[in-house]
Amino acid sequence: MAIRGPISVPFEVAFPAGALARGAIEAVPDYDASTKERPVQQRDKTSGLPVWRLSLIDQDPDARRGQELVSVKFAAAVPPALPADVVPGTELRAVELIGLAVIPYVESKDLRGRLAYSMWATGLRAAAKPSGRPSAPIGQIGPRDQSA
Repeated sequence: MAIRGPISVPFEVAFPAGALARGAIEAVPDYDASTKERPVQQRDKTSGLPVWRLSLIDQDPDARRGQELVSVKFAAAVPPALPADVVPGTELRAVELIGLAVIPYVESKDLRGRLAYSMWATGLRAAAKPSGRPSAPIGQIGPRDQSA
């Protein structure tokens, strides 16, 4: 198979209704290398950079119950900075992920496995202002240009 490693996904495809950052960006612990006295941060297997994690709320109203909270990881020397602007009345920040990629894996908590995804990004920024024009749903193509 020609696909190896992370699969790039445009942010708009993964989060068509946008995403909200929940909480702070935190270091991901390496439980195998850590001790009670000496916590160790997880390192990316490819780059060797420290791994950071951010919890996001998927704003898609059609998201399945229990799947609206998503964890995204970053491999970076320093954690990405969250935007300063918060959604009024909350501590949530509207964000867009840069360089989003997914890594599929089989999660097997019991005898039956299920397909799951690990989400990684290279950075983040404040969400862009809505353009005011709706976009077509994924897979929907507009009418063909008949003038050609």
